[in-house]
Parts: sequence; C-alpha cells; structure tokens
Amino acid sequence: METENLIEDIVPQQSKAYAVVASYGYEKIDPVCPSGKLKEHKNSIARINPGSSWALEEYRQKGYLSKESIHRLDKIWESFGDIEDISFKKDFMRKSFQSLGIKYEFGTL
Repeated sequence: METENLIEDIVPQQSKAYAVVASYGYEKIDPVCPSGKLKEHKNSIARINPGSSWALEEYRQKGYLSKESIHRLDKIWESFGDIEDISFKKDFMRKSFQSLGIKYEFGTL
C-alpha cells in the first residue's frame, strides 16, 4: 500500500461477486475482506464487469441484498468443495456481511 504506482483490481469472474460487494459495498475496511484496503490507496482502480458486480449494484440501489441475491451468492459456494466446506463458506459470507455492515434479507426462497 506504500507504492506510488497504480494498483489495479481486475475482477471479471462471476464467482467473485461476494468479494466485490464485500470490498466495495461499504466504506468500512475490515480484516474479513482485506482487498477493501485498496479503497484507501490514492492510485487504485477496480475494473469489474456485470458478471462480478451484480450484487454490488443491487446493494447500492436498494441498500441491502435481497434473499434472491443471497441465494445466488450461496450457489457460487456450492460449486466448490465438500458439504462442510460449503456450509462454512456460506456462514462466513453472512458473518462478514454483518461485520462490514452490509445488510441483507434473511430467509429461504
């Protein structure tokens, strides 16, 4: 973070939607999402596309993530790992949103 050079955060993957909303959805910077620290660098830029930014767009428009979006984010985790790992990642996502102050709807679809 001490460099004067440009730092680019390039995020084209749909699987990074959680990271994008956690990093750029709220002003708070928390160790739960270290890439959020890039917001403090005077020479940083994030390049994201609709595939990775859909959750951030919804959050900025509504002020919260809908149950549908949480379900869609859950589906990303389901494509990786075993059942225990998937459960851990879903729980981590919800706890990190709470820690960061990112509001979301509870419940199932």
